Amino acid sequence: MTTKILITGGAGFIGQNLSIYMRDSDLDFAVVDRSQKNVNSLIEQFGDDDEDIFCMDTSDALKWIEDGRFDVVVHLSAVPRVPYSIEHPVETTQENIVKTVELLEACVKGKVKRWKLGCFASYRGFTIKSNITVCIAKENCRRLLQFIFQPL
Repeated sequence: MTTKILITGGAGFIGQNLSIYMRDSDLDFAVVDRSQKNVNSLIEQFGDDDEDIFCMDTSDALKWIEDGRFDVVVHLSAVPRVPYSIEHPVETTQENIVKTVELLEACVKGKVKRWKLGCFASYRGFTIKSNITVCIAKENCRRLLQFIFQPL
């Protein structure tokens, strides 16, 4: 049975690198990202192989997760940048904290086997650095895949 992976924020800077690495590794994954510009860029790179790239908010994908469509969720979606978080604390809290909790709840309901937070998030002027694997270099992408596929 193939492991199905969801990448939230999968068309952002880190997400694009991970998505390309996963495609090149012939893995079964889907990408959701709310930025149409980023999604278009990823679709352009993927060419005809873009059927699992969706321009949508992470919260719109919760039903898919709850329905058990994914074995692994890599959560890269976030509103970055400290200055922006200071100017827009409510939006930043909603995007970076509330939606992450909602995603975790959906993962529990959908019996997701692995969940990996892989984002830098800003909150009220403080940078929160999660315990992450940043997937910019191929080596780091490889390490993330080792985590995803290690025995439970």
